[in-house]
Amino acid sequence: MKKNYEKWLLENGYSEKSGRLLPSTIYAYIRGIEHACKYVNLSIEQLAENINTIAPTFQPGQKNAVKGRGLSRAVRCSLVQFQKFINQQQVAVC
Repeated sequence: MKKNYEKWLLENGYSEKSGRLLPSTIYAYIRGIEHACKYVNLSIEQLAENINTIAPTFQPGQKNAVKGRGLSRAVRCSLVQFQKFINQQQVAVC
């Protein structure tokens, strides 16, 4: 699933490398999803199954809001995009 998400991000215009050839947005979003999974003790598949209820809990002031310099925003942004990815996958199956 992680590879499909990475491919989806690339297809939707997110960059794989920065101008200095360093890992960029795609890498940060994958890391954000991995961090969220670890934070709530779920696999990526379990996160995907419950994304519509879990993603909002990472918003500021909610129970899973991540504290830390820049990390909380990165995790929130990665969850928003992962939620879009999962919801598009579900629509495509229907």
